[in-house]
Amino acid sequence: MTRRQATTIMAIFFLRSPNARLLIAVAALVLLSLAAANAAAFLIFRNQLEQQSQKTLAQGERVALRMLGEREQTLEALATVLSRRPTLQRFLDDAAYMELSRFLDHFRIQGNFDWALVCSKDGEILSASNQPKDKFICLSHEISGCRRIDGAPALVVSTQVFGREEVSVVIGRWIDASFLSEVASASALEHGIIDAGSGERLVATWPAANALVPADGGRLVDTNGAPHLVRYVSIDARAPLLLLESALPVSDLVAAERRILVLLAISTFIAAIVLIAVAGLGVRRVNAPVVDALRRSEDAVGAAQAERIAASESLNALIQAIVEGVIMTDEQGIVRFLSSGAERILKLPAGQALGMKIEQLLQPVEGDPFPCEALLAAPGTGQLLDLYTCTGERITVAVSATRIVRPGESGSAYAYLVRDVTEEEAHRRLRSYFLASISHEFRTPLSALRASLELLINEENPLNPAESRQVLRPAYLSLVGLQTLIDNLLTGSAIEAGRFSLHRTEVDMRTILADAVRVVMPLLERRQQPLIVELPARPAFVYGDGAQLTQVVINLLTNASKYSPVGSAVEVSIAVQVDGNKTEAGVPLKIVRVAVADNGPGVEPALRGEIFRRFVRGHDGGREQYGIGLGLYVAKTTILAHGGRIDVENRPGGGALFWFELNAL
Repeated sequence: MTRRQATTIMAIFFLRSPNARLLIAVAALVLLSLAAANAAAFLIFRNQLEQQSQKTLAQGERVALRMLGEREQTLEALATVLSRRPTLQRFLDDAAYMELSRFLDHFRIQGNFDWALVCSKDGEILSASNQPKDKFICLSHEISGCRRIDGAPALVVSTQVFGREEVSVVIGRWIDASFLSEVASASALEHGIIDAGSGERLVATWPAANALVPADGGRLVDTNGAPHLVRYVSIDARAPLLLLESALPVSDLVAAERRILVLLAISTFIAAIVLIAVAGLGVRRVNAPVVDALRRSEDAVGAAQAERIAASESLNALIQAIVEGVIMTDEQGIVRFLSSGAERILKLPAGQALGMKIEQLLQPVEGDPFPCEALLAAPGTGQLLDLYTCTGERITVAVSATRIVRPGESGSAYAYLVRDVTEEEAHRRLRSYFLASISHEFRTPLSALRASLELLINEENPLNPAESRQVLRPAYLSLVGLQTLIDNLLTGSAIEAGRFSLHRTEVDMRTILADAVRVVMPLLERRQQPLIVELPARPAFVYGDGAQLTQVVINLLTNASKYSPVGSAVEVSIAVQVDGNKTEAGVPLKIVRVAVADNGPGVEPALRGEIFRRFVRGHDGGREQYGIGLGLYVAKTTILAHGGRIDVENRPGGGALFWFELNAL
């Protein structure tokens, strides 16, 4: 019998045998089912890889744009600082452009940018540091942003010099390969800068094979043959002349697709052989083992589900027990879980928080967006945020985030760990501020005291009485300043410790003012500031602590002297008035109003509500004012303890007016 005849006989046998036909049908069905299932699985896997790549590319693109925006904001801040520098104003007034160029060099090196120009309104370059070759750069009225200068991309910022409409400063930084490398390191992508008109690649961190880019994105291949997924976006919406190219290497993606395809094909072949072999044992003999296997599988699944539920309950109990707050969101940033620790920290019940966006739940005080992308890009690292709770309380929290991939689910969840560090940050800031301020406040008068005493005890060159009085004058002023500082420190400590008390008697506010003036008068004389006093004709009696009220008036007069220019007058007045809002037995009560006015810069509206808090000081332009910010805090606490009122307002002609009111006797 030949091989051909044997093959023909076996074919006739399989066609006539029902079991054989059933086996062939089962084999064909198994092969088709496995092929269809594996093909669908491969397509789903490939689609997920493509979507994840697009998300990674978009996220890295946002990181790169944010870094470019932050660098431009830094340049804007530097340009603003440069435009307001008195040194710049002086050089422009003197037309000292050579000295101005050296000043620009020094400022450019300190600010870490590449070039700086001072331009006239006509487009003339008055002075420059590292001047670009483009001589017409000053003629553009919309120069700020990302521009092509000298054929290369650069971040450019232009601002008008303060007080001079005809002069502006222009500073810039080149977007070179070094800067793009920093952007690439932060975004985990490759980047390039593209000319939107010509499609020319100006600078890039990856070796693209083509010099000109296509009109749209897609996949490009570099000079080494590695494929990249590429996107393009305009860097500056104000002038979309340059495009940011973001490239994600997808060599691993292609290799993974190939490996998955090979594994699916092999698994399909092996599974088909096994199933066909099992089917060959007989359909009847397979039924019982299949049923038994299904029963065991259901038992195993039930046991696994019970273990999963128990583990989930244990994990939930552990999360609820920790002091820190845990917040979990879905892939869209919607809050899905809030631990009891987070409820306590944020002062918000979980029922109200669920369904909110994480940006709404953790919104910084300054109004900046919640940095969820930055936190997720660097898991394990935290950031400090100042937040307002739903009760209006301002708190400082340390937030860290991580991405959680759940088995069997395509999406991701995000977990945020929130720790309340309000007290820690407050203590740290307060300690640093207090030590810096108090060391300065003690060092200055002590140095003056030491110098005066050294002159007095010098036996080789004895001083005559007039010279001794002249030497003792700054020593006395230093002692007065130290005494005021120490009195404020002791009173502030007593207030914080809850030991602040008043020893009230009947006192005349005119006498209080006279005692305060005796202390402050040397300071006023040194600064050549006349004191204008307006007193009532009759005594202005109040029921209060004379020593504490004297300290209040001293603090207000000292504050007025510090913030008034040398030679300007300080005004103080005492008036007895009728307060229509306060009555006793239908008769309006009288109040004693004490007001201290200066000719200083006044109080900024944003600072008015904070000026009476501890360690808060006002600012007088570029001139530093000494003090630790306790005088007004002590004054307000003392006046409130007397049942009075104290406030500040700006005078119409300039300066500030501090006043307080007490019930008159």
